[in-house]
Amino acid sequence: MANNVKKVNGIAIASIAKINGQNDTDLAKLNGEEFTGSVTYRSHQFTSNGTFEVTSGGSVDVLVVGGGGGGGQSSSSSPNLRPSGGGGGGGVRTGTFTVADSTNYTIVVGNGGAEDSDGGLSEIQAIDSGSDFEASGGGAGGAGQIASSHSSSVTGGHAGGSGGGGGMHSWYSNANMGTGGSGNAGGYSPVEGYDGGQATADGTNEATAGGGGAGGAATEEHSGFGEGKGGVGVKNNYIDGEQTSADQEVYGAGGSGYIDGPARSAGNISHSGGARPGGATNGSGRGGFRYDFVDTASLRSGTTGLANLGGGGGGGDGNFTGAAGGASGASGVVIIRYIDSAVDASGGTEATYSI
Repeated sequence: MANNVKKVNGIAIASIAKINGQNDTDLAKLNGEEFTGSVTYRSHQFTSNGTFEVTSGGSVDVLVVGGGGGGGQSSSSSPNLRPSGGGGGGGVRTGTFTVADSTNYTIVVGNGGAEDSDGGLSEIQAIDSGSDFEASGGGAGGAGQIASSHSSSVTGGHAGGSGGGGGMHSWYSNANMGTGGSGNAGGYSPVEGYDGGQATADGTNEATAGGGGAGGAATEEHSGFGEGKGGVGVKNNYIDGEQTSADQEVYGAGGSGYIDGPARSAGNISHSGGARPGGATNGSGRGGFRYDFVDTASLRSGTTGLANLGGGGGGGDGNFTGAAGGASGASGVVIIRYIDSAVDASGGTEATYSI
């Protein structure tokens, strides 16, 4: 009977003063750890290939971001190429796993793709019950082509973690306009990224498409005519515990398509990938400006987003004798975090924070 219970594990139940040696009147500590309402984490950020070396294992949270896809081909070697699409953002995946004592885990960080090239895959090898945990690289943007012999298979964005945006085929015509590449190349659930956008023209203006992002498909904002904006990236706070809209916390945004219409003056850099203002804001690249409004290669070329966020590169103008091509995608990243006292490990750039 309950009334007969006098002790629990030898401690009088009527006057328990301590639990595991800690005073129960204000419970300042539990099992020897401070109980203040916050949790201290240690994070390990890998911006290049490396090794996560575990001495004492336990539960870890991981973020894996593939390299962003490059903007489509639109180079000075063929100045009659049409504008190209923006690159897709690298795939973004998170998971929670148990790492083993005295075990090393190989980290691979995907590079951003060059112009017309897909981003590289990122992974933590053998962490998922012996299997690799991966995020696909972003798909390259579709090339700009003017010759009638070229087809939508050339101007279409590549598939990837997020798909690349479609490039242009012919002047002021919707014939063979590039379609967006498919996202979620790894077939994951939840998805690692979304589709790129469709290039379009209305007989007067034209716009290539942005690449898809890890947080959404490219948006078709071609009115007036503007450019196709890249899909948004996703926020993640594993590196520092913060959850804001700062550039450094948004991963896998899609690169912007080429900029036409009212947004196409040198003084207006307000359009970029990830549906956010500013060249590399939101981690992805701005598209190049139209040739008859800007006469410098740096503005007519796409730009690369911030390193280690996996953003896609911007598409280029292409109708220029200087270097005005699609930009490279940004490199990916791998971040591992855990409650500071729960795991003993080393590798990458380490930091601690409380949330």
